[in-house]
Amino acid sequence: MLPLPRRAGAILKIQPHVRRTKILTDPLKILFATILQLADKASANVLLLIGKFYGRLNELDDALEVYNAALRKVENQEVLVKYILLSEMGSILNQQGR
Repeated sequence: MLPLPRRAGAILKIQPHVRRTKILTDPLKILFATILQLADKASANVLLLIGKFYGRLNELDDALEVYNAALRKVENQEVLVKYILLSEMGSILNQQGR
């Protein structure tokens, strides 16, 4: 068995690796990464619904990222979904105090 200072040092050295593994194995994070990779293939309406899902889970930063991906699809158009996205994003930013 290692002395206490060496054990503490070993724990501190592996801690970032454990965190990274935890992030990689979190199913919601894996799903989120996949959604963002495929965002160019989904419609703005679908991304709006996905953003609402993340908002309901209180994953507000993730919801904002999905809303931004959706907004990029319709930013040069005058369509209802654009204004719904802006409203949802404003609501989240207001909740976060930004």
